[in-house]
Amino acid sequence: MKRDMDLVRKVLLELETKTRAGEIKIEGYSDAQVGYHCYLIADAGLAVGGDVTPRGSEGPKWHLQHLTWPGHDFLDAAREPSRWEKAKSVVSRIGGVSMAVLIEILKQLTAEQVRKVLG
Repeated sequence: MKRDMDLVRKVLLELETKTRAGEIKIEGYSDAQVGYHCYLIADAGLAVGGDVTPRGSEGPKWHLQHLTWPGHDFLDAAREPSRWEKAKSVVSRIGGVSMAVLIEILKQLTAEQVRKVLG
């Protein structure tokens, strides 16, 4: 399954609203897609979670418990829709990037906005 950064962002936004661990549902995505991306999110250190994959099922299924400090940082940088879209535009021109590079792009865009606000 291909990593979908829009889904990563949506899962993190949803997780931020939760007060306890559990299954996350995202409209327009299958349980398998969301489960795999929850696994990727935990593997990347953006959230803490656990494997709840039933025996014999395809792909991992993870319940996320809470965001980590890096998860909050990523979400704060990616939260604003126009900044997120601009970062995705940069990534599409390059043809795809690692999570570390995406975070750096988001940091740069955030710094640009801060400079504009500060004058």
